[in-house]
Amino acid sequence: RDKKYAIQRITEERQKEYIEIIERKTNDLIELTESLFDFSKTIDNGIEIKKEKNCINEILEESLAGYYVIFTENNIQPKVEICEEKIYKNIDKNSIIRVFENILSNVTKYSNGDFKVMLDKNGKITFSNKATTLDATTVEKIFDRYYTVENAQRSTGLGLSIAKKLIELNNGKIVGKYIKGKIIIEIEFK
Repeated sequence: RDKKYAIQRITEERQKEYIEIIERKTNDLIELTESLFDFSKTIDNGIEIKKEKNCINEILEESLAGYYVIFTENNIQPKVEICEEKIYKNIDKNSIIRVFENILSNVTKYSNGDFKVMLDKNGKITFSNKATTLDATTVEKIFDRYYTVENAQRSTGLGLSIAKKLIELNNGKIVGKYIKGKIIIEIEFK
C-alpha cells in the first residue's frame, strides 16, 4: 500500500512538472508568434512609418529612463554621454523607440555589468558593453533573421533583425562590431 501511494505521489509530482513545462512552452510559442507577426508587419511594404522631425536626444533619454529599474536589477550602471546640442532627424519616433528598447533589452541579457551609450553632435548613437559570452563571428550575425545566441533564453532571433529593418525604413544604418571583448552597436541617420 505504501508503494502504491509513493508511485501515485511521484506521478502527481511529475504531472505538475509536465504542466509547468507545457505552460512555459506555450508562453514561448505565443511570444514567437507575436514576434513573427511583428516581423511580418515590419517587412510588409504597407507598414506605416510616420516620419517627422524628432529629437534623438529625447527619444534616447526616454528609452534609457524606461530601463532604469531593469538595469538596477541586473547590476548594470550605464554610462551615458549625450551631447547637449539637440539632434533632430526626420524619423518615426515609435519605431526608433522600439529599436532602442530592443537594444537595451539585449544589453540586459548579455552585458557583464558595464554599459555605455553615446550620442555625438553628428547624431551618431553608439551602444557598447562588455560581452564575454559573445565573439566577432556571433556579432556579425546578430542582425540576421532568426539568429540567436545559444545562451539566450526565450529568444526568437527576430528582435535585432526587426531593429535593422526599422532603422533602414527611417533612412538609417545600424552596424554591430566586436572589439576587445565589447559589443558595439552604432546607428546613424541621413
